Amino acid sequence: GKKPFSDKVYNSFLAKEITQGLREVVVDGGTPKGYYNLFKKCWNGDPENRPTIQKVITTLKSIIKQQLMIQQFNLNHGLFLNRYSIEPSKQAVFTEDGELNISLYEGQPLVYTSINDRNSRKNLLSFNSADDSDVELDDSLRPSNICINFPVPDITYTFDLSESFSNFMDDDKGKLCEIYGHLFPRKILIGGKLFIDNLKSFLLKLVHDSTRYKKEISFDNLSALDFFPKILTSDGINLDTREKLTDWMNNLFHDDRVEIISYNNLVPISQLKSETILLEDEIQPGVANFKEKLTLENWVKNSKYARWVEEFQLLRGLIIDQSSETRISNENAIDLINIPDVNSNDKFYLKIVKPTTILEEILINNNIISTNSDEDISTFPFIKVSDDLSYEDRVHFLVKGERHNILLNRINIKPSEKFQQAIEKALESMEQLIHLQEVFDEYGHLIPLNITLGKSLNNTIENSSHILKRIDLASPVFESLKSHLADFSIPCLLTQKGDIVEENDLSKWIQNTKNDLEIIEFDNIIPLYDILEVEQKKKIDIILNKGNNFKIIMTGSTDLKDSDITKQIIISIEPSLKNKNYEIFGSIISKNNSRLKDIFVTFGSYEIDKFTATIKTSNRNVNIKECNILWMMIGNPSKLSVFSPNNREIHVGYVKQSIKLQRKNSSYSVKTSHKLFQGYGISINCFRPINIKFTGWSKNCILEIH
Repeated sequence: GKKPFSDKVYNSFLAKEITQGLREVVVDGGTPKGYYNLFKKCWNGDPENRPTIQKVITTLKSIIKQQLMIQQFNLNHGLFLNRYSIEPSKQAVFTEDGELNISLYEGQPLVYTSINDRNSRKNLLSFNSADDSDVELDDSLRPSNICINFPVPDITYTFDLSESFSNFMDDDKGKLCEIYGHLFPRKILIGGKLFIDNLKSFLLKLVHDSTRYKKEISFDNLSALDFFPKILTSDGINLDTREKLTDWMNNLFHDDRVEIISYNNLVPISQLKSETILLEDEIQPGVANFKEKLTLENWVKNSKYARWVEEFQLLRGLIIDQSSETRISNENAIDLINIPDVNSNDKFYLKIVKPTTILEEILINNNIISTNSDEDISTFPFIKVSDDLSYEDRVHFLVKGERHNILLNRINIKPSEKFQQAIEKALESMEQLIHLQEVFDEYGHLIPLNITLGKSLNNTIENSSHILKRIDLASPVFESLKSHLADFSIPCLLTQKGDIVEENDLSKWIQNTKNDLEIIEFDNIIPLYDILEVEQKKKIDIILNKGNNFKIIMTGSTDLKDSDITKQIIISIEPSLKNKNYEIFGSIISKNNSRLKDIFVTFGSYEIDKFTATIKTSNRNVNIKECNILWMMIGNPSKLSVFSPNNREIHVGYVKQSIKLQRKNSSYSVKTSHKLFQGYGISINCFRPINIKFTGWSKNCILEIH
């Protein structure tokens, strides 16, 4: 050590100078800042402001601990990435006497999925992985379903650059990285890391919460704990029992056995001397790549929902077929943009519901109960079920035990790719309405935005005049339910599977509502059509044609080369129509597509698969055999079930009016169905060959013909 005031004579003058504020300067050569700050406080001229000996000892222990931590974890060194591990650089990048800030990690544990996937083209443990054509992972990097980081403290460190790094002048980045590493972390997370396969997510959350927050774990009735997953620590220890996992968690949060689990806010070593520093996210020991990063809470939520999605087929639509049966579709109709909210509760209540229509009867029997008075499911597109009044005079007595409410949102769901493709294929066909109906019959007519899981019982009361209502069952539930059963004279109830539950078995049923969950209610029902993209919905709306507007159903050109124009010409319709309510307009055109004068064509004998054309002409200078009939069909696409996609955007006004021709009157007017504008095309049908000319029009919907 160095003798205090070694450059001065020890006498009364020195003592006086010290009382007047003379103090030693910091000794160059690595005196820790914390130690220097401590002895400055001890030199305070006012004894009241000096730290106590207990405070001095505590501070010294903290300084020593921080120094040991800096040395233990090489916190002032860079990180060298060798493709399979993270090593400290050969030389320090920063000094050891920086300011170390240690704070308790307040966030959730972090979950990483699909760890060290051999098929991935990414290796985070290789500094230039994006440019590396060879990303084969080392055998030491074991693949796992998930890796979970349990941070305890996070550490940040404020350093001065080391003298050797500051003086390093070589422009060779390879040599720089070889000596000082590739990256430097501004923050590190200390704690524990587990690599896990086949884990029931909520088990880990139970153990974590119990050890960190000193909660009691009840393993009763947790069927998922009948087996134990494969859990390995970062140093290869197998935690193959619940007790070992719990002990590991206890040691993590209550002992000092910790490790670096993540390096964060990474700075490339080559940028440490520059003013502009680009920060990279994180790298972890033992993790070369992963698919997704989640908090433990969100992962548990996602895992729980993923299990329910498979078990209850929540991505599929609800189908109401023509035999009045409701079922779940065989194909996924929706995909999730975000995981929905899931609210857990413990409610018991009964509902008394009386259906007024056949459709309501079907819905109630299938747990579809819409609480939205604005919803009229009978008006949803592509549902072909009678909405006649119910012939049953009975009330449904429904007992429900709610456990979880899954709340979807329109902005968080989208049509599945296969559903969208099926819709697009249907829209490209001529029989669009038929094919659309087939698509919705396959993927579903309805989608519920609220799904309730729990257990339910039901019965019916014949010839009942009971008021429809909901009754919350007070605790104890068994006594409350038994009282209401007596009030309604109901001897027993039925499960969804049809099993009878007698009054004596109700208590056991209530206790068992946490197990073997089932869907007890679909609510907030919307048509599956509603989740389609705007453009597809627009096309479907045109086909559904709720305004019963006339459209150009199809067009055609019939070659007269092989036709006998002295007879009616039969023109086939493909595909066939659903009915004969259509009209054909057309004319004769020459081989150069010009309209011919004094040649008339009229159409008739409308059938679902054909119509006729009759040609009359006084022009003997034209070879009819070289001409074509150009025709178009006008009708309601929703009634005919055929509609060419090429004509979907064309607007048509159709007027059917009889005009009695008079010898003295050569001009007539027809009132159209809507206003006329410049550029409109006009076609007229006559049942006799008459030469007609359009002489004018006006926006007040009057068309003059001559």
